[in-house]
Amino acid sequence: MHDERDDIELRRRFAALREEDAVGIPPFGMPVRRPRPRRLPVGLAAAAAALVVAGALWLSRVPERDALAALGIDLSETTWTSPTDFLLNTPGAEFFGDLPTLFPLDSLAGSATDAGSGQPNVPEDFS
Repeated sequence: MHDERDDIELRRRFAALREEDAVGIPPFGMPVRRPRPRRLPVGLAAAAAALVVAGALWLSRVPERDALAALGIDLSETTWTSPTDFLLNTPGAEFFGDLPTLFPLDSLAGSATDAGSGQPNVPEDFS
């Protein structure tokens, strides 16, 4: 069942495959040169920061309310309806608001059953 010649042949073939694969692989110890990170010139960084600060100051100097009031727009008088608002109108939605009352809550203050009969304690107007 087990032939030594098959084992030797398999070892020879695997060795050939390893040698073939090793041809395209660089040596393990070879250092990889990484490009140095480029630094932004200090003058350019300062100019960019100055532009950001100037833009923030300009935007904060004109409050939105004053701009809308100058145009005559009062947001408290406006309404907005979602384009998908109709999806909330489901069939039977009128039944979702309240639960039916089986009997008044004050009748629950007593015991759940009459002491002597073992029957549920239900108010007389619901019997």
